[in-house]
Amino acid sequence: MAGKKKQNSTLLILFFVVIFVVGLMLILMQFNSLNEGKARLAEEEQLLALAQTRLQSMIQLKEQSDEMEEKLELLTQLLPGSPAEDDLIVDLQSGADLSDMGLFQIRFGERVSKEGYQEMPLNLVFEGSYHEILHLLDYLNAYERAIRVDELRLDPPRAESAKMSVNLRASAFYAAK
Repeated sequence: MAGKKKQNSTLLILFFVVIFVVGLMLILMQFNSLNEGKARLAEEEQLLALAQTRLQSMIQLKEQSDEMEEKLELLTQLLPGSPAEDDLIVDLQSGADLSDMGLFQIRFGERVSKEGYQEMPLNLVFEGSYHEILHLLDYLNAYERAIRVDELRLDPPRAESAKMSVNLRASAFYAAK
């Protein structure tokens, strides 16, 4: 009977050791699952923060869409669909007349193709006073077509005239087809 008690106590101890090891393994598995869950949660939180940032950007873009559409409409007006050289000449002459300047020469350069538009170089020769030149530049700044002044050269007045010669190198633009 003593041997049977010893065997039972050994089995009991073995049983508790096995239960302890199994319990320890279950705790380790739960701990690993907890760590994996925390890692997934951190990853999901990062993805959520990224999605919220993208959402904020989209909301800002949506709020700016009306303003952008207005700017697009304005830019579309600044870039006519064709070169319209004859209209440009008439408008430049009108600008010179409004500024009390003489327009003596207009030369069109070779067109330059850009992405979405064409650049039409111009060489212009005017004659006028300093203040008249400023009025002409104001006219070009407010002109309903996109014009960029690249170079402005003033030559002193000749003896017979009190007006300066103004050589203007500029570019007008129109939409590419």
